[in-house]
Amino acid sequence: MKSQSIVLFSLLSISAFGNSSDGVTNSTSNANVGITQLSQTYDALNEKKIMSAAQDEQDGFKARKDEIQSRIDSLKSEIANKMAEARSAQAAIDILSSQFLATKTNLKDSWREIYGEKKFVLSAGTSFIRFSGQILEVAANGIRVFGQMGDSTKTEFFVVNFPYNFKAGESVDPTKIYVALEDGTFSYVSEDGYAKSLPKLNYGKTCARPQNADD
Repeated sequence: MKSQSIVLFSLLSISAFGNSSDGVTNSTSNANVGITQLSQTYDALNEKKIMSAAQDEQDGFKARKDEIQSRIDSLKSEIANKMAEARSAQAAIDILSSQFLATKTNLKDSWREIYGEKKFVLSAGTSFIRFSGQILEVAANGIRVFGQMGDSTKTEFFVVNFPYNFKAGESVDPTKIYVALEDGTFSYVSEDGYAKSLPKLNYGKTCARPQNADD
């Protein structure tokens, strides 16, 4: 009887130990599942955080890139405008230079340099008129010309005190500068006996060489 009790106790102990072992195994398994889930959740959150940071950095880089590109475009536009202004200024300089050189080249009588001598003076503050045209007649006191006085249309006029040795039929070169003073009208009698009156220009009077002529 006693031996049977010992055997029964042993069987119960083994059974209890087995049940206890199964409980520990189940708890460990559940814990492992929980850890795995937490790890996956952490990884997902960490990956999302990394992607968000990467996106923010990419957005920031794009914003800086756009800002730099905008500044570059602005500088290019500013440079283009400055270059256009410079070209315009240079063109204006070239025109003025060309006009100056043309005037200097075509200047005939700034101080009325006649045959190498400065005999006539341009008086400051006096209205001189530029003229050119074909010489119709050479008289003792001047020349009768058909041409242009200042901005007027072509007409016939007379220039007194004209010192150059032109002949009838020759032209007063329009590419050179000849100027004279307005001096009323010039009246004469034509070969056919008719009295005529023409606008008169006065080329000037002989004077001493001015001290500042070279200036």
